[in-house]
Amino acid sequence: MYNVNCDCMVNYCPTCGKEIEYKEAEICPNCGVRIPNQVSTERAPYAGFLIRLVAALIDSIIVFIPVCIIEFLLTSMFFVHHFERGFHPPFFPMGIPMIIIGIIIGWIYYAVQESSTYQATLGKRAVGVKVVNESFEQITLSQATVRFIIKEIPILNLISYIVLIVDEKKQGLHDKAARTFVVYREN
Repeated sequence: MYNVNCDCMVNYCPTCGKEIEYKEAEICPNCGVRIPNQVSTERAPYAGFLIRLVAALIDSIIVFIPVCIIEFLLTSMFFVHHFERGFHPPFFPMGIPMIIIGIIIGWIYYAVQESSTYQATLGKRAVGVKVVNESFEQITLSQATVRFIIKEIPILNLISYIVLIVDEKKQGLHDKAARTFVVYREN
């Protein structure tokens, strides 16, 4: 397989997946593992729509539960506080704070995990994929944040998944904007 940034053949460590500069190397300079005679020249394939959809469903369930618990507790405290004082609001003023809380929890869940050494959320780990940058390395928190923001805007999220289906490297808009890829983990 070819490096993302050039049309040259490159060698990769079968353990850590990093590029090996010298063909004759017996030990990977990145992870220190002994390299077998036959070094892999292929990267893990790009993860497609269906596997990413399964990961997204798992992640949605995981994020939904704490958001619901926090929103239930805050709403209960709000109503108890106001009803004890005889105030019965004609509308529910907690909507915007609840949306903000949901976004913050989602950002912490997605951006922090995808930029961690795991390079994946719990859902992505469950299906065996990870998020990488153009060098197939760990992404930064800012890249993970760009991915999250674009996925939070409904119309961009929809377009992103349509693009993902037809793109050769299986990148959605959020991947292209953050310059990231979702690939299968090496075993």
